[in-house]
Amino acid sequence: MVSEPENEAAGRGRRVLVVDDDRDARNLIAYVLDDAGFSTIEAQSGDQALRTLAAETVDAVLLDVSMPGMDGLECLSLIRRMSDHAHTPVLMVSGRGEVDDAVNGLDAGADDYIVKPFSPDDLVARLRRHMQGRTDWAGVIREEVQRRRSLLAAATSTSTTTTLQQGAMEVGEGLHSIEGVQGVAIAELAGDTVALLASKGDDPLALLLAAHGRRGLGPHLQQRVGGGAWLEPIGEPSTAGVVSVAPIRVDEVVVGLIMTLPDAAASRTSIDRVHATTIDFGLLSAGIFGSDLLDTARRDDERRRLIGPIELGEFTTVFQPIVDLGTGVAIGHEALTRFNTGLDTAKTFAHAAQLGVTRLLETKTLEAAIENAAGLEGDGWLAVNVSPSVLLEEDLRPLLDLSGDRPIVLELSELEPVIDYGAIRDAVASLGRNVVLSVDDAGAGFASLAHVLALRASYVKIDRSWVHEIDEDPAKRALVAGIRNFASETDAQVIAEGIETEAELETVKALGIELGQGYLLGRPASR
Repeated sequence: MVSEPENEAAGRGRRVLVVDDDRDARNLIAYVLDDAGFSTIEAQSGDQALRTLAAETVDAVLLDVSMPGMDGLECLSLIRRMSDHAHTPVLMVSGRGEVDDAVNGLDAGADDYIVKPFSPDDLVARLRRHMQGRTDWAGVIREEVQRRRSLLAAATSTSTTTTLQQGAMEVGEGLHSIEGVQGVAIAELAGDTVALLASKGDDPLALLLAAHGRRGLGPHLQQRVGGGAWLEPIGEPSTAGVVSVAPIRVDEVVVGLIMTLPDAAASRTSIDRVHATTIDFGLLSAGIFGSDLLDTARRDDERRRLIGPIELGEFTTVFQPIVDLGTGVAIGHEALTRFNTGLDTAKTFAHAAQLGVTRLLETKTLEAAIENAAGLEGDGWLAVNVSPSVLLEEDLRPLLDLSGDRPIVLELSELEPVIDYGAIRDAVASLGRNVVLSVDDAGAGFASLAHVLALRASYVKIDRSWVHEIDEDPAKRALVAGIRNFASETDAQVIAEGIETEAELETVKALGIELGQGYLLGRPASR
């Protein structure tokens, strides 16, 4: 039997629920445990055990496998669904012919099993070990709560320049330092796309990728994450392990995943502990960098909604004439984009710049403009809009070659600043003699007289805001006259944009402006 010092070491207040339909078996177990310093509660059925657990504080359960009505396995399943007893040590008690059932109990969430007839010392030792493990785990939880508080405090005091990746790496390192964790991965989840943010130790995301394939992993994770955290089996059946996966959720939106790989030889209890900690760190991650992930997810969603219509060609190219104000003859056309969805063109291009998809939008619309310009009458020049970044970073020659002999005027957008004027001039020169530059929206945005001078553009287009009601505003007339005089010194021609009334037309002509564009002179049309 157990010695007296060991009885004292067991501590007072440790309560064990003994569940067995055999009264003699219950009495024997109660006698052994009472002698070892435990206190016991008895239940003769699974139903009675569940009622007792709902009402009493219990530190461990001894559960008989074979009972009439609700058997031990069914009772165990219901115990594990009780929030207060999800991690309470449960030891299955079986006869020798029921060992397979007891082993099945381990798979269902039992911590151990005892085979009848059992040694009293063995029974007491097993109970103490599992209870001590629970006590140790409580200590780990207290340490980790303090660790998480420290980590959160550090995160909230971090400067605003801390990147999303830095925050993810900080959380990953903290989780990897916990005993029983072999590896950590933190990933962004956007639709079916999974992007690694940080990893430490053995990468569990790589194991999931190997199991499901690059195309299958994203849909699989999206399907599973709706149900909350889970344990994902990996590896061959003979060497199977698990990956603990928990969502990073912000405003009810899953924006990322935190994954841990428990140690290869970890017990079920240890795996459960790692899994619980993974869930906790998922909540912590949401507080540290979840808002950044949410912003990224929203931007990705906006980007997909913008890119879709562009890639499908859901837009139309129209052409507005640019007229020689002296003769009234169209000497060129500007290609304009109209989206079939009704989106405002200027706002869409500005939004594309914010989302980083300017290149795709401009190259797609530029290609459509050049192809459709083949149906224009005459050999006048074609004006197309282009941003400084696209002009510098994209090879536009294959696209512009599609225009044949038709001259091309690149209207430099004001949405971006020009950092290197020399690079812009060199880029235009490299496109051939048939391509010249126009400064768009002079007097607005980043365009200025210095801007016009530095770029040596062939054309300067005055922003429509300065042309609107110019006949009634002396200040506007002074500015337009100044731009006209300045342009003449650089051999550039001035285009007055947005002419809509006869009074505006007569005024800009009187100011010496040679070229004009606007609804009065010609509305945009498909050809």
